[in-house]
Amino acid sequence: MTSLSLIGASPGLSDPAERAARRRADDELADDLLEQGLPAFVDRWMASPLFASQKRLGAESLADARAQRLTNDPDGLAASLRGTGTGAQPSYWHHLAGIDVPVLLLAGDEDPKFRAIAMRMAAGLVRSAIEVVPEAGHAAHLEHPDHVVAAIREMLDEVDGR
Repeated sequence: MTSLSLIGASPGLSDPAERAARRRADDELADDLLEQGLPAFVDRWMASPLFASQKRLGAESLADARAQRLTNDPDGLAASLRGTGTGAQPSYWHHLAGIDVPVLLLAGDEDPKFRAIAMRMAAGLVRSAIEVVPEAGHAAHLEHPDHVVAAIREMLDEVDGR
């Protein structure tokens, strides 16, 4: 591995109590998904404040995203929430200093939580850069793919010595 590009990433929750609370919330979300069905879950997910900025993509793009999400298997999604959700993920904060490749951390400027996480991660990494994507929320790669691709290409060019 010669570099990393991470979009809206987190190395987990460092506080065990916070992680346990998140695990309970993820379990409840999985239960709701299985009890209420995939369409209700997807609609609630897409209405989350975390994804509010995606509304600018337009009705057709949102309908396409909804249709794609409805192709998921509810049991698989529930298992993913329980087994690999943020609450189940261990904290990797203490491993950041051991990553010795360039790391590009991307976050939308309308995603304050993950912007702050990116800044905290950058402080713990040996070689990192932060790219804040303007007029983007948590899904910066969907909202401004050209900006994200350009930032990643620039970082790759630097890694390749171009």
